[in-house]
Amino acid sequence: FYNIEDIENNIFYGYRQLTEVAAKALSPGINDIGTARICIDFLIDLLSMFTRKPLHYGVKDEKGEIRIIYRPITLHDLFELCLDEIRLCGRTDKNIMDSLIHGCILLLGQDNESVEMQKEVLGFAQKIRHDLECGKYLEDTSYLLEQYNSKLQPLFSTANL
Repeated sequence: FYNIEDIENNIFYGYRQLTEVAAKALSPGINDIGTARICIDFLIDLLSMFTRKPLHYGVKDEKGEIRIIYRPITLHDLFELCLDEIRLCGRTDKNIMDSLIHGCILLLGQDNESVEMQKEVLGFAQKIRHDLECGKYLEDTSYLLEQYNSKLQPLFSTANL
């Protein structure tokens, strides 16, 4: 038997597919930075929508009574499963790190009411900063650190944390 996932039955399948496309695009044999950046842009849009549309925590029967209650995937899970994987695959590429910094800026700018989003973006941004500061992955990080410090860091002071 072949069990295939689809977006109609599992909305997070789309997140996972975008992440896998980005990771494969970043592999040395393919090295398609443009495709990876497009995937990052779509994932940022999806993460932004995730906090604005609450998910249901159960399944109702035909009478409208809740029959199954479950713990849906969290925003933290999505950051770990999607953006963290792309960060790990792409931290040796300036364009990818720039896209991730820009994505953090967009998420903080678009969703200032969501404390959960702010916490996740801050945690993810700290991982980006660590990658840039350690100098282990990229030789010249001055441009990216300047982008981080001038555009992203100021948004942390306005966050509702």
